[in-house]
Order: sequence, then structure tokens, then C-alpha cells
Amino acid sequence: MSRRTAWVVVIVCALIFISEIAIPFTVSFAIEKALTRSMPSKDLAISARTFPGVLLLTGRFSKIRADAADAKIGKLNVHEVHMVVEDATIDIVTLLKTRQIIVSESRDTQVRMVFTESDLKNYLNSEVKEARNSFVTISKDKVEVKTSADLGGLLSLTIGVKGKIIGDSQSIKFLGETLSIGGAGGLSGGFLSGEIVLVDLTKLPFKVGVRQVIMEEGKVTILADNHL
Repeated sequence: MSRRTAWVVVIVCALIFISEIAIPFTVSFAIEKALTRSMPSKDLAISARTFPGVLLLTGRFSKIRADAADAKIGKLNVHEVHMVVEDATIDIVTLLKTRQIIVSESRDTQVRMVFTESDLKNYLNSEVKEARNSFVTISKDKVEVKTSADLGGLLSLTIGVKGKIIGDSQSIKFLGETLSIGGAGGLSGGFLSGEIVLVDLTKLPFKVGVRQVIMEEGKVTILADNHL
């Protein structure tokens, strides 16, 4: 191999390294820092790809994948967050300079969030005065919140609300539907009545709305996308 050929090989290898390893790593790191601002988590993994990788510097992404565990979205702890964004354009200058994600377009964005009974209980106990010291049970068709009211030390009543998790293009909410006091049921009025916002979706860097809410034993799964 001639000296000139060797230099060509070295330059080509360097360009490949920069395009396919260094640039994707740098951009993925910037996205990780930006997402940590909007949903800090214990474990966040980011992958940002396009081909050739140098196109990432123009803000064009073929795929961005984010997986987080115990992420804080607003004040709700979310046990799992999985997000895939395809064919997106991001303001790369703002991303690299200020660690903010500004998306001008995205062909497809899919988000899956899972929160547990414990996550919902902690949120209600800390953010909703009427629900302090309450217990939360999530089943297939309902969410039940129970607490006890002490009437002057003479009588203790169990107060509960049955409701469900709902969502739209703006937020994820708990909707209280029926109230029970000491076993007697009726319409909810006062205690956890109406809608309580759990997550403000407009604060997320990628615009999505709730497509489906799946309630199972002990947890709620939210499926959201940008096709609403």
C-alpha cells in the first residue's frame, strides 16, 4: 500500500468515525440532557440515528428512541416511558446550545407510559389535599381511592371514590365518578370529584395526544401518538 493510499484510508476511516459514531453520540447526549429537563429519571437511554450520520447536524432524524425508568413527568412519577420518534426535524442549534428540543415536524411519534398504584397514590397524597393518607387500587375497569375520616375521635368513616383514567390531546387525568361513605354509594361531589390533571402533555417536547388508556391490575398504560 502506497503512502498516499494509506492516508486516504485513514481520512475515510476518520470521516466514517465522525459521521457514524461521534456525531450520533454527541447529538444523543444533547437530547438526553434536554429530556432530563422535562422528565428527570433514574435511568434514561437515548438513541438518535439517521444515515449518513452527518445529517444529524442539519436537524434531520430518521429515528429517535428514548427509554426511561421512574421518570418524573410534572409531579407524577411514571414507572416506564418508551418513546419512538420517526422522520423528525429538530432545531439542532437550539438543541446543542441550550439543551432544548424544538420539533418542527415529525412523521410519527409513539409514546408508551406506565404508572402504578404506588405512583398514583404518591401523586394524590402530595398534590390533592382531600386525598392525603389515601390508598389507591387499580383494576381492569376502575381506579378506587379510599381514605378515612375521623369524626372527633368518636367515629371513623371510610370515604372512597371510584373513577377512571382518561386522556386527550392536552393531558392525562383522573376522573372521579362515584362517591361512597361508609359503604353507601352515590354521585361524587366534593371529595376527588370531577377531573384531576395528572400529566400536562403540552409540556412534553414532542407533541402527542392520548390514543388509548389500558387499566390493568395494579397499573395503567397510556398509549399516545401525534396522529390525533
